[in-house]
Amino acid sequence: QNLKYDMSVLTRYDVQLAGVGFDTMLESYVLNSTASRHNMDDLAKNYLSRETVHYEDIAGRGAKQLTFDQVPVDDAVVYAAEDADVTLQLHETLWPRLQKEPRL
Repeated sequence: QNLKYDMSVLTRYDVQLAGVGFDTMLESYVLNSTASRHNMDDLAKNYLSRETVHYEDIAGRGAKQLTFDQVPVDDAVVYAAEDADVTLQLHETLWPRLQKEPRL
């Protein structure tokens, strides 16, 4: 989900990704370019009928919002694991739809 962002963060630390083939944000956009949102929370709700843990739920809001390295490890684990799980579920839902559309 949002591979462009992840790659930009990793590049700052000289980490280069290889063999990355999918991005659920792009998959969603190709399937429905007129949708106003393609973020993971909205996609999970729309395609998986699932509410997700929002970053603000674990880090707070506004001036007192924590950076991810300040979030308690137990909370960070739940957030990160769900992020990975939902991303995989979205890909497994969206990719077959893309394959059914040869023009895409």
